[in-house]
Amino acid sequence: MLSIGAMLARIAAGGLPETDTLPRFATIGQLAFDAVVIGALVWLGHGRFWRLKGPQPPLGPSLLIGGALLCAALPVMLSVSQPNYVAFAAPLVALVQLEVWRRRGRVCLVPALIAWSGVMWLGMIATEGGVWQPLRVVGLTTPALVVLLLWGFASLRRAAAPP
Repeated sequence: MLSIGAMLARIAAGGLPETDTLPRFATIGQLAFDAVVIGALVWLGHGRFWRLKGPQPPLGPSLLIGGALLCAALPVMLSVSQPNYVAFAAPLVALVQLEVWRRRGRVCLVPALIAWSGVMWLGMIATEGGVWQPLRVVGLTTPALVVLLLWGFASLRRAAAPP
């Protein structure tokens, strides 16, 4: 339901596909997306929470962000994910909020996260209730999770850069 491959298959079928298996193009799209996410995590994590040569970096916020990113990416990376997998994004939502607070120097509302939560809520209604067929086809939760991942990758990039 939430994976990139499932979203591609629903869009191509114009609704829910007839079979439970992903078409070949959706499987290829899923694998390409997975490779991009893992590659970005490896690339941005180098020097921040892992290093190929020399001593490993000290444990810090970068490792926490990397773990939260991987956790939040699971629903869109696994072809068997279901709507309850959205809970995996909670650590990344918290880290994004804390990072905004740290950058602003105060505790405040984060309007973008409130809007993101609204989109996720509508996506869950569309996925579970099937009330709005066009929203069910695209699956708002999948694009919303991808936006959160991009925000998380930006947070990881701003974390302590490699020396």
